[in-house]
Amino acid sequence: MRCEECWDKARGTQSLGISWRGVSGFAGGESGEVQRAKVMVLVDSHGKVLEAAPAGSDLVADAKSLTLPPIAWPDHAIWSLRTVEFRREGSKWVLDQSYVGLTADASIAH
Repeated sequence: MRCEECWDKARGTQSLGISWRGVSGFAGGESGEVQRAKVMVLVDSHGKVLEAAPAGSDLVADAKSLTLPPIAWPDHAIWSLRTVEFRREGSKWVLDQSYVGLTADASIAH
């Protein structure tokens, strides 16, 4: 299966068992707690984020501006689906971590 096909399938997460929650469903928010959010991204062989889901989330533009470490070895590189975790610092969302794949417990903004 091509990565673009995986992306299309992953966006229809019913088959993957991923729960999608609204932008208001971010973790944290109470005084003293760190707000966190996860976004699903499609990354090319150079590490550039090409697509981010869900469309319409205010984090999509932030996610699409990222270049993540590519998954590469000598003479080879692959596209990947990754989960990108952001945390709120003041009025901005900043990259906290990213990892390959999607997790069943991913609370991805919708």
